[in-house]
Amino acid sequence: MRITAVRQEKLECGIPLKGLDSVKTALQTFSKGERPTVQKTASQIEEGNGLGALLFLSFLPDAGDRFLQQLFSELEIVKGRGYFERSFDYDGRGPFFKTTVEVSDYGENDIYILGLHAAYVGRQVEERLAEMLGAERGLQWLKVSVETEPVGEQFQFDFNEIAAGIKPLFGSPETLSGEAMVTAITSFGDFGNSGRFVFQTGSGLTVSVFPDDVSHPFQYMDRQKKAAWISNGAKLSGPLRESYTERGKFRSSKIAISIFGSKKGSFERLLPIIDPAVKEEARSLADKIEAAFRP
Repeated sequence: MRITAVRQEKLECGIPLKGLDSVKTALQTFSKGERPTVQKTASQIEEGNGLGALLFLSFLPDAGDRFLQQLFSELEIVKGRGYFERSFDYDGRGPFFKTTVEVSDYGENDIYILGLHAAYVGRQVEERLAEMLGAERGLQWLKVSVETEPVGEQFQFDFNEIAAGIKPLFGSPETLSGEAMVTAITSFGDFGNSGRFVFQTGSGLTVSVFPDDVSHPFQYMDRQKKAAWISNGAKLSGPLRESYTERGKFRSSKIAISIFGSKKGSFERLLPIIDPAVKEEARSLADKIEAAFRP
């Protein structure tokens, strides 16, 4: 297996806030574009249990704003369910037009995670709000993509090489082997989707290894489902994925190694990492993985 490139990506999302009133005030800021008074105190940092300077926003919304008052009334459900989501279409006023609001109870120290994403621009609206508030968003995941050279129109992966690259970073456990990776990846779900090889680090981070940007494991021919991937020990091969933009071309095959937190909220939703120390540890690990495979 010849590695041709290694790239690192990340997804930052979610604004951690202290108390539900701070979430409401952040949404008022988003609605009106007014910068609120932000308090960061030593006591709040201590209450955050090492999670950094949590934002407590000091003023509350105008009682005459019916749109926001209705949203805030609906938002109260997060106290019981642990999660709230509201998607606006043409009924969304101003910046809420075609925008989704998500709020997750972090489950510690009265912390809530506010998420925003809008049609066409995605989470740029959330990023702009975080900048306005002076807040650091959570880290949902980091991903190191190991790009390999195709063989004709096939990808050919050797997961022994992946295991050899990352084992030294985790104390070389015997369970971290190429064959174990392929066994997990070829444990297909109900819809024929590939599995992932997942393990925990000693500090609570989760690492996942899986094929990325390749064909589906199964193909349908004459109304029958046939396996498209072939596994042999630690090796896995199959068709490349066709390009979305160039007819007759194929996308670059990759093995992805992703890093994320292990904390889950209601409905088993994975929560972003908000502890600055854990974020730094995740970034450092991603850098070491990238260096291990850099051609």
